[in-house]
Amino acid sequence: MINYLINLTMKKFLLLLVLLVSSSISSQIFVFHPVQVPGDQIETFEKIQTEYVQKIAQDAVDNGNLGAWALLKAFNATEDDYNYLWVHLYQDVDQVVDKFSWWSNSEDVLGIKPDILYGDIDAKADRRYFYKMEMAIPNSDQGEWVILNFGNPDNVEQFLKDSEKIVMPHFKRMIPKSGMLGWGVATKITPQGEEFSSVMTYDSYDSLENVMLHLAGKGVIEGLPFDKLAPVDWTMRPVMQVISVTDPRQ
Repeated sequence: MINYLINLTMKKFLLLLVLLVSSSISSQIFVFHPVQVPGDQIETFEKIQTEYVQKIAQDAVDNGNLGAWALLKAFNATEDDYNYLWVHLYQDVDQVVDKFSWWSNSEDVLGIKPDILYGDIDAKADRRYFYKMEMAIPNSDQGEWVILNFGNPDNVEQFLKDSEKIVMPHFKRMIPKSGMLGWGVATKITPQGEEFSSVMTYDSYDSLENVMLHLAGKGVIEGLPFDKLAPVDWTMRPVMQVISVTDPRQ
């Protein structure tokens, strides 16, 4: 049953990224919330997320309290890593501030109190990371894998200019033959500081094979004029599998 749900929801991941072009990109906020789930509780955790939490998130989307929600699973994680990532997309800052605790609405949506629904998992959650969307290439088809690239450019403003004028046109040309389905760029809102990345980009892909080619410098990356791009210290580039997502608001 879990595998069936995973296969079904992976096919709907493009709906999350399509939202990035359905309204003003520059007002949208991504909130990333990493969580570490013990190996012996993974099956239970995924069942709760796919069968229950997704419904609470969908209710929040349907009622205009959330733009979109997704659960991603880290590829090649160790037992000490944060192995899952909740992704919340809000349409603007006001929605973040006013409707942030939508997940506590489990009793109204499902008839289950939050302490009961979430009480069986001994998970360790990290802080939340807030990013402002800057630009995107909308998904052309469903995505099953995502590369999240976190980094610190020497000059954020120049990084954004390069992304728009050099990287985006190159990726648009290469997408039809690379397996890439979508791409986007965001800048950090909070937390800020030397130990935190200031920008994030995502690469949505059709297969793990094409993800690996990308990370090996092939596919969509080939021919990109890195010598013309502002320097960036890419601190982390996790590969994530899509587990569950919400449908867009009707």
